[in-house]
Amino acid sequence: MRNAIGIDIGGTNIRVAVGDEKGRIFDMASERTDPRNMEKQLLRMIDSKKVDFDGIGIGSAGPLDSVNGIITNPPNMDIHDFRIVDILRKRYDVECTLLNDCIAAVYGEAARGAGKGLQNVAYVTISTGIGCGVIESGKLLLGKDGNGHEMGHCGVDAEIRMKCGCGSMGRHWEAYASGSHLPDFVKHMLSGKYKDAKTVLRGQQITPKKFFELAAEDSTGAALLDELGRINASGIANVVNAYDPELITLGGSVALNNLKQVIDPINEYVKDYAINRVPKIIATPLGEDPVLVGAIAYALKILDV
Repeated sequence: MRNAIGIDIGGTNIRVAVGDEKGRIFDMASERTDPRNMEKQLLRMIDSKKVDFDGIGIGSAGPLDSVNGIITNPPNMDIHDFRIVDILRKRYDVECTLLNDCIAAVYGEAARGAGKGLQNVAYVTISTGIGCGVIESGKLLLGKDGNGHEMGHCGVDAEIRMKCGCGSMGRHWEAYASGSHLPDFVKHMLSGKYKDAKTVLRGQQITPKKFFELAAEDSTGAALLDELGRINASGIANVVNAYDPELITLGGSVALNNLKQVIDPINEYVKDYAINRVPKIIATPLGEDPVLVGAIAYALKILDV
């Protein structure tokens, strides 16, 4: 039985696990991402796995240079030109692959999840950032550097311009609805359009968790949740219009921890923005693990896509 190490590198957490060619994942560990000491952190986490492995699959927040195995300059991590593949190949003498985390996730969805047997699948994460991975006509879309579909940095329908973590001052989807920027969106709205509203949100230390907890308690919270729903629907419509998938699965902590409040407005409003026929939009059945599942499956070459 072949095994591989799977690594999921996000702006908040790093997760490392062992998986096999039957799709089983075991010995998973998670730590807060430490950008300043990432090499030591990764080596220590991998060394803790007391099992032989045949390869290493990495899914990381981008942008990347996946051809040369480099994490270049992710907006949600203070990392610059981190040559992760060279480091791991030298240490473990096995083949290593580096994919954008959402590309790894959609590969996992096609190999082990709701996309199994489909030719056109998209995976969207709403988490610390917002990302997308796509299989189109049976082909895994990568792009020249492995950054083929950074949909979080495409424009959405919004009344205001917000500063994104990538530095853009515009209407990037990630600047409104991601875990790292949702608090800024709420604060901006409470000081602008809703500055005269009496609301339980005012004066709170807003986090995504707190926002979703309080959003149902008064009319202002409900209105902001509706505006956020339209923004997410506009972003999902960009995916529908660009790639025409048969299925879109949603993952990421913001989406999965607040599923009804996120997915119901998307399904209600996406038709207002999509020109293509809207496919089924569901939560990933892989839960928190699509990146790990996909990274391991890709390292073991489970699918020929």
